[in-house]
Amino acid sequence: MANIKVSKRTETQRVLLEAAKSIVLSDGHEAVTVRRVADLTGYSYPIMYHYFKDLNALLWTLRLEMIGDMVMDLKKATPPPTGAHKAALISQIKEIFHLYAQYFFKHPTVFRFFYFHNFSKPEDDQEYTLLEASFSEGWFETFGGLVKLGVLSADAVEIVAKTIIYSLEGMIMLSLSKNGSLTENDVYEELNQLISYLLKMEG
Repeated sequence: MANIKVSKRTETQRVLLEAAKSIVLSDGHEAVTVRRVADLTGYSYPIMYHYFKDLNALLWTLRLEMIGDMVMDLKKATPPPTGAHKAALISQIKEIFHLYAQYFFKHPTVFRFFYFHNFSKPEDDQEYTLLEASFSEGWFETFGGLVKLGVLSADAVEIVAKTIIYSLEGMIMLSLSKNGSLTENDVYEELNQLISYLLKMEG
C-alpha cells in the first residue's frame, strides 16, 4: 500500500511540475501561479500544498529539473577522439559552451527564470548542493584533457570555467535585453575569442 501512495505522490508532483514548466516556457516565470497550475492540471488549487510547501518550493524544484534538462543538452557535445591534441580539445570545449548558449537562446524564458526570479532555497534542500558538486566535476571532465597536456593547471580549471560562464551569461543577457546590440552569432564569435584567449590558442 505504501508503494502505491509513493507512486501516486510522485505522479501528481510530476503533473504539477510539467504544468509549471509549460507556463515558464510559453509565458515566463512571472505567469506561474497556483491557480494557473491548477487550471492546467485539472486539480483544485489547494491540492498543490499537499505536494509542495508553497509556490516557491514548486519553482525551486522546477529550477533543479530544468537545470537537469540543460545538462542533458550539454551531453550532446561530440566527444574528442582518444589522444586528441590541444586544438581538438579546445574545439570540443567551444562546442559545449555553444550548446550552453543555444539552450538559453532556444528558451529565453528559462534564462530569465534562472537569473531574474528571486529564489529562496528550502532549508532541508540537499539537491542543489549535490547539483553544484556535479557541475564542478563536469567542468573538470570538460577541461581534463587540457590539464593532461599541461595547457591548463588543475587549480585553474574552476576559475577558467567560471570566467567563461559568467562572461557568456552576461553576453546572453545583453542579447536578450530590449536594447541588446549583440546577436546570437555575435555571442558565439565573442565566446570563441574568449575561450581561445583564455586557453592561449590563436583565433
